[in-house]
Amino acid sequence: MATTYYPYDNGTVGPTGPEGPAGPAGAAGAPGVVQSVNGKSSAAVVLDAADVNALPDAGNAQLDGQYLSLNTAAGTVRAFTWKTAGVDRWQAQADELAETGSAAGSNFRLTARNDDGSFNKTVIYARRDTGQIAFNTTAPHGSADVTSAGAIGIKDQAGDPATVSGGSFLYSKSGVPYIKRADGTSFQIVSGIEWSNRGAANGVASLDASVKVPITQLPDPSIPSGFTPESLGLKAWAGDPDFCASGFSYTGVGTGRMSAVYVNRTMTVSKIVWHVFSYGGGLLAGSWAGIYDGTGARVGYTGDMSTATYEPAEQAAAGGGWSSSDLTAPVTLTPGVYYVLWRWNYTASPVDGPGLARYESASTCQSVMGLGTTIWRHGSYSTTATTAPTSVTVSSFQRDPIRFWVALA
Repeated sequence: MATTYYPYDNGTVGPTGPEGPAGPAGAAGAPGVVQSVNGKSSAAVVLDAADVNALPDAGNAQLDGQYLSLNTAAGTVRAFTWKTAGVDRWQAQADELAETGSAAGSNFRLTARNDDGSFNKTVIYARRDTGQIAFNTTAPHGSADVTSAGAIGIKDQAGDPATVSGGSFLYSKSGVPYIKRADGTSFQIVSGIEWSNRGAANGVASLDASVKVPITQLPDPSIPSGFTPESLGLKAWAGDPDFCASGFSYTGVGTGRMSAVYVNRTMTVSKIVWHVFSYGGGLLAGSWAGIYDGTGARVGYTGDMSTATYEPAEQAAAGGGWSSSDLTAPVTLTPGVYYVLWRWNYTASPVDGPGLARYESASTCQSVMGLGTTIWRHGSYSTTATTAPTSVTVSSFQRDPIRFWVALA
């Protein structure tokens, strides 16, 4: 090594000696510092939920975003739960109903829990496919959009809601339910007769478009102690037979005869009735009778009145009596005018056909009546039909001096 000379030493420096023993430990220095953890510098770094963008397990929390999702396979419950002291109280869930297509399955339920956290009831239920909502039940009522398994309370409001087209309101004022319609009218809902009893037997009459009781729902007009068709076992007639003239007339061989009957309510009839004088049988094949509506369409008819099934009963007593012919089947008549038309064949000389009661028929009679709508009350009809035709031409009725009485039973 090079020789070094020091001013205080007139000699040279010798070689380095061996390392001596370690000296005593020095005093403690300042503690070390972690430079940064997630942007925080501290001797002891402590991170909270906000430092790592997490939600806290205690205290208030805020999630800044648009969606919070639970992504689990269909057929399993996906739920958010509210707890008290670790025990379930409420649960909002998509249920475990299988998804089979057409938006079925995974329906929404809001369920209440018991004090021990067990299931109590489904308070709100909504179907994913139909959008129906139910309260306190999971079974919507048919196609109803909203169903409740219990009573629905409506709190009072001071006035009527504003008028809105396209629907109606149900509300309460002073403890009374009201309906307000789209036309702005409102009415109180009151107890009364069931709607199904409107216009029904033993119920109440309805009103027609002119706010009047339809004639079909009115009882038969009757003078005290006066007769009606029902008084004598009939359903309807051409008029009171007590107004008939004395004596009788024959219909004429092969001549169609018509008398109109007014039906004022729906009724079922099965017979055509005449007042017959001095008849001992004698109608021939091709004799028939029918009931026709205001258009001339046949609604009921007899069979061949020369046969025992349909021939009117014989009458031998002075003054005669009522004889009838059954229809081939009972018919139901709705209110309106009906034409009873019959055509009989019998031996003209000596006459062996039925003589019939008639109103005064001494000369040309008032066959057509009415204001506005004219009605044939009586007339004759030219036809060669041997059975009741399916239709007749009303305009082809002819004036005739004989006005025969007829009835339905």
